[in-house]
This record gives sequence, structure tokens and C-alpha cells, in this order.
Amino acid sequence: MPVKMTTMGIDLALIEVRGALMSQPEIDNLRTTIIGVINKHYKKLIIDFSGCDYMNSPAIGVLVGAHASFANRKWALCFCGVNNNLFAILAVARLTHVFRIVETREEALRVVA
Repeated sequence: MPVKMTTMGIDLALIEVRGALMSQPEIDNLRTTIIGVINKHYKKLIIDFSGCDYMNSPAIGVLVGAHASFANRKWALCFCGVNNNLFAILAVARLTHVFRIVETREEALRVVA
């Protein structure tokens, strides 16, 4: 399974993405996991892409929706482990300045604290 959610405290969740986010079931799994985080009122979310090597535009759409949901609630969302390939994909979509992107999970923990 390419998406795994772990809680890291009362209001912090971590989603780890593995493999490529290309098929509809994988993208739906990511969307469902993010919605679950929101519904459980985890106000801080880190999405770790260190195990992900590619994503397509529908997957990016899920991330844009997550960003909007968290921003509207004034909650914290941060991405980490974004490799050069994923960063380039996000840059083409002009999202590297929209999303909070840091290198490591430790940095992400400091950002959402």
C-alpha cells in the first residue's frame, strides 16, 4: 500500500507515501487518508514523500485540495522528502511556493510545531 498514516500526538498526523501516485486507487487512498486526518481534527499534517518517485496531475489535485482545506482552517500542512523529480513536477505546476516543502521529517516537525 503506497500510503500509510501514523499519529504523532494529539493533533499531529504523518502520512508516508511510497512508490508512484499514478493509479486512481492509489490517489483515492491518499485522498481518503487526508480526509480522515481532517475529520479526526488533526490540526498538523506532515506528508513524507521520501519513498515516492512520481505523481501525476490528479495526485497533485489531491494535494492542492489538502492545502486549501488546511489553510481555510488555519491548520499546518508540510511536505518533506520531496526528491528532485517531484520538486520539478510541483515547480511546473507553480506550486513550490504554495506548499511548505522542507527536506527532512525533523524539519517538518519544527515547521508544524
